[in-house]
Amino acid sequence: LLADWLMPGMDGLALTQLVRELNRRKNEFTYIMLLTAKEETNDLKEAFASGVDDFIGKTTLKSQLLPRVYAAQRISQVQNTLLKREQKIKDQYKKLSILNRTDPTTGVGNLKYLEHQLSRYLKQHKGRSGHIGLLLCRIDGFEQLRKTKDRSELNGLLKLVGKRLQDTARPLDDIARISEDTFAIVLYGHEPTFITQTLIRRVQDSVFVKAYPTAGNFCHLSGTLQYDIVDSVTATPADATSFLSEALTRLNGLTAGYSVFFWEDDQISYA
Repeated sequence: LLADWLMPGMDGLALTQLVRELNRRKNEFTYIMLLTAKEETNDLKEAFASGVDDFIGKTTLKSQLLPRVYAAQRISQVQNTLLKREQKIKDQYKKLSILNRTDPTTGVGNLKYLEHQLSRYLKQHKGRSGHIGLLLCRIDGFEQLRKTKDRSELNGLLKLVGKRLQDTARPLDDIARISEDTFAIVLYGHEPTFITQTLIRRVQDSVFVKAYPTAGNFCHLSGTLQYDIVDSVTATPADATSFLSEALTRLNGLTAGYSVFFWEDDQISYA
């Protein structure tokens, strides 16, 4: 871009700032060269501080303009090539990050995804805003399932479990498979009424009561549920890792049925 410093309506420095903002939005680079009769050192400093790339005084215009334009063209090509490569790397990293947080068998989130979502909700809860629910769903007798079903049939069964959890939960709830035999639902809301034992009943009916179609017949799964509730007025768990670890410890202590743990008074009710 060749522009004069002094122009009606908008001077060259204001134009430079506008172009830089457009460059930022479009992830592009524009080489800006100001032509002016101002040739003092302070003028030069002001131009470069405003984002100008080159500065040509009117007295040297005839001899220097064309060589500098050629140089500007080379710099622009290199700079824009680098910006495109950088954006491509960012896009690839974003795709890999998404894949890195997805369970390949079921298509729901994985442990890394669950911890990320829990961390987000815990940060919001520290401001005494909202309620958090963490429902763990363990498929019991998983080793026996592994022995009696081939890999594709078992993977299909796990995929159905993930699908049923997605259908049972609310649209904005987070579903994840955090180990071979354990799934999780993370809930967040501002009204305490959304965290009720009704959800446990729905999950129990959907995952452990309703039959699953398999190769030529149907099968049922048995399992255990652990539901942690963090109220809006309680102390926030230290972090997502410890929050999940404590919930898993309680889950591993159960042999069947479900338990509900209320963080506000450190009480557990079993059923």
